[in-house]
Amino acid sequence: MASMSDVSNRLVEIKKYLSAEERSKYEGEERSFGGFEPTGETISNRVLANSITTGQLAYLLNNFLNLGGKGFREGLEFGRYFQSTHRTLQQCFVGYLMGALMGLAEMDSKWTDARNEDSNAMLQKLKKLINDGELAGQFRHI
Repeated sequence: MASMSDVSNRLVEIKKYLSAEERSKYEGEERSFGGFEPTGETISNRVLANSITTGQLAYLLNNFLNLGGKGFREGLEFGRYFQSTHRTLQQCFVGYLMGALMGLAEMDSKWTDARNEDSNAMLQKLKKLINDGELAGQFRHI
């Protein structure tokens, strides 16, 4: 389990996605380095997972990927963790990822440059395969 101070330090970064009421709970508690005073509390991963929104998860993943230039190899390792999870969760995971990829495929082309043109081209091909019914599975309905 993660310590409450570890979780609190990460929540500083995603605080902008909290409602005004949720943000007010944390006002005045930040330390100069951007964290919270450690309390020694621990929380379960389940409590943390139940406490964050999709936007907060996206922001957390954004920061995770940005630290150390994580890419395909780390994604492959991540996927391997799901090999031993419940089959329903594996199906949910694939559906979630496909939905995330299709959401990214809707991005306006003005946000494409040399840094992401290959991934955007791949997303457009994947989108076409799904829309044309050529890719096995109906991910939109998972």
